[in-house]
Amino acid sequence: MKTFVISSSTYIIEAAAELLLISSLIGKKKKDLLSPFLPLIFICGIINNALFIFIPNVLGWFLAFPISLITYSIILRIRVSACIFPFLLSFATCGLIEAITVIIFPFAIFTLSDVSTQLVGNCVIFIISIFISLLPLNKLYLFANKGKLIFKLILSYVSLLYIVTVALTKIDSIDAIAILPMTVTFMVILLLADIMVLNQQRTITIQQQDIKDYQTYEPMAHDLISDILGKQHDFNNQMNAIRMLPYTYKDYDSLSDAIANYSTFLEEEFNESELLKINLPVVAGFVFSKIKEAEQKGRLISVKIKNRSLITPVPEYDLIRILGILIDNAIEATEPGHTFSLILDSRNDHVRIQTKNEGGEISSELRKKMFVRGYSTKTSVEVRTSRGQGLPNLKKLVDYYNGKIYLDNETFHEHTWICFTVEL
Repeated sequence: MKTFVISSSTYIIEAAAELLLISSLIGKKKKDLLSPFLPLIFICGIINNALFIFIPNVLGWFLAFPISLITYSIILRIRVSACIFPFLLSFATCGLIEAITVIIFPFAIFTLSDVSTQLVGNCVIFIISIFISLLPLNKLYLFANKGKLIFKLILSYVSLLYIVTVALTKIDSIDAIAILPMTVTFMVILLLADIMVLNQQRTITIQQQDIKDYQTYEPMAHDLISDILGKQHDFNNQMNAIRMLPYTYKDYDSLSDAIANYSTFLEEEFNESELLKINLPVVAGFVFSKIKEAEQKGRLISVKIKNRSLITPVPEYDLIRILGILIDNAIEATEPGHTFSLILDSRNDHVRIQTKNEGGEISSELRKKMFVRGYSTKTSVEVRTSRGQGLPNLKKLVDYYNGKIYLDNETFHEHTWICFTVEL
């Protein structure tokens, strides 16, 4: 009975160390551990010990994994799926602590009985885990979790390799050290195969999204061409109107003003023709659809193309998502009957997207708040259901592609303009 209590205590302490590391990895506060479900850690330890006793070798050890995983997810009140990755990392961390402890700890410990040795060793691991949990593990975890999937896959495989190695040591008929090179080779082959499959799947997903976007916005590019071809029929009438201006306005000042006003009208009339210059028909079709959408809402978009060849590593389906957020934001910030600008440029194999709309001065405090999810300066009924989502989503997309966002004010014709600039 005494041996069972000591061995159960060993498993309880081990589970407590793993729980502490998992909570630190996912950013849970220490007070969150003091939940009504915390006593489950004792039940988990006892069950794991019973499995090891009554189901010897590796089978009982493997059955303990899902029990521990479910227990941790219940105590921390998170989904089991969200607990898997930090559980693997915590298990590998405890193994690393154990290995270091075996190397540097006084050999006097190993003169104790096997059960007592394991208990003392797990107590040392638990104490070290307390100190490690005080480190900013959550920042490291978020960095790994938000990184590329291949990086997460490598971390997971390293943890799995350690688990498999430990499992092999529990099989009496197998020399784990002897077959370790073969195990490592097998895991590396699996990792490379998974990376190849993931890359292929990502390529297929991008191609499918490109096809979908092409099917959606390419017809709009044809509508754009048809619209401009239709306007060309009015070209002669526009030229005749310009020729008649000197007969209508006799003095220089009035004629100059009339020509300036009429040229502005013509510029707005043939604004869409600028879109035909760019090399991305899906983007052209999308912007054309937004021009028509803005007209329906009583706003005008002045489009300026500074570079016909828009080169960027960002796929078109995400490029139009970014464009959509910027244009929608400008539409909502522009008063009916007013005009805002959209400028497209490309420099050093990166695209530059800029919107300019009339607005107030932006303080440094407001700049920080504008990218916080849920915050919005808009009161329009149209955006009440999705207020404060656009700019945070924009920042997330731009950060994903290592791009930059600039938010600034400009003064033009005694008016203050808000300028959003995205470089990708």
